[in-house]
Amino acid sequence: MESPQFDLTLRRFERYLGDFPGEVSIGPASAPAIRIARSALTNAGTVSVRVVDFSRGGLGFKAGVYFPGGCSVHVKMTLEGTPVFRFDAPLIVRRVTMLDGKPTYYIGAAFDPADAALDAKVARVIDELKARGATVEMGVRHAG
Repeated sequence: MESPQFDLTLRRFERYLGDFPGEVSIGPASAPAIRIARSALTNAGTVSVRVVDFSRGGLGFKAGVYFPGGCSVHVKMTLEGTPVFRFDAPLIVRRVTMLDGKPTYYIGAAFDPADAALDAKVARVIDELKARGATVEMGVRHAG
């Protein structure tokens, strides 16, 4: 009897879970090809999102707007509380999943691993998330 094939994805980094307000704009590399409807933009010209996970490799956010894989984006997020902590960085969209019919999309985006200055900013966010007691997820995901 054959055993079923599974696509096992090992996470390279711990993910810190949460629900943080954020804004996303199209990055310069993708701006000529991607236009977002004005009705989906804030007054600042960004898309409102909720950042739901954060790791050394990237972050995940929920949005009511589709961002295609390979798209460059710029994400700003805020950790509310005392003190307020802000983070912004360029990322590349790697995974998009439709969560519901509203529509709401889960978008996984990656940081540039060669950017040492960004790596230091990411480390500060992770330290802040740890200090605030963020839930950590690590391990294997099974995708059929």
